[in-house]
Amino acid sequence: MRLPQILGLVGAISVGSSIGQELTIDWGSELFPPGSVIDSNGNPISLGDGSFNDGGYTIELGAFDGTFVPTSENTSSWIANWRVFDAIVANDDDPDDFMDPGDPTRFAGRDILNSDNNSLSVDTAVDPNYEFAQGEQAYVFIRNSNATEPGSEWLLYTRSAGDSDDWEYPFVSPESHNPADDLSWMVQDADSVVWGGINQGTTEGAGFHASNRKDYLVQTFTFVPEPTTALLTLMGSLMLMRRQRVQ
Repeated sequence: MRLPQILGLVGAISVGSSIGQELTIDWGSELFPPGSVIDSNGNPISLGDGSFNDGGYTIELGAFDGTFVPTSENTSSWIANWRVFDAIVANDDDPDDFMDPGDPTRFAGRDILNSDNNSLSVDTAVDPNYEFAQGEQAYVFIRNSNATEPGSEWLLYTRSAGDSDDWEYPFVSPESHNPADDLSWMVQDADSVVWGGINQGTTEGAGFHASNRKDYLVQTFTFVPEPTTALLTLMGSLMLMRRQRVQ
């Protein structure tokens, strides 16, 4: 066999192998039914650059490290345990979409899970060495800040109905790839919200919202002050009023 033929055969084997080592995950929202993407006050959200210094939001698909399970009682530990698979941010190089930024009604991401269970996303928030282990629960996390304080807007949702459509990271076979194995995780199919609200308020978690709009696709909720903090603030206000009266 001539050298060009040998090189061609090696190249074909290499290409054929790479095809079997990837699985595509589409995530975000479907076009229908539509709905607004809003914050706790009912205002449209806008994308930020991921720094949380510009007032904008990030929309991330990921998982929580190890055995950590997010609840409304351990929000202060979420960020330390959060691992990003893919992100939608402003000026994104990935093939993502945030439809009609002035009044968003859809967001869509797409990225690849390889046979080492690593994300191939180029987003800076992604750790390329983190292994999204088989069976690990996937979540979508939308927020404008990492702080757990009033003014921070968060939404965390997933699908965990206990069936084959649950959002769990799969095992990617390095031997073969069937396009039917690719996954689609859309908010319209989600059934569990830890914080915030989805799908016109049909599923809501913890957090505070002032808006009663029910036309939303997703809505972030904010944090309320701790009772002791609110009480101290009230006592301070009363003392100030009393001093002003005495004067």
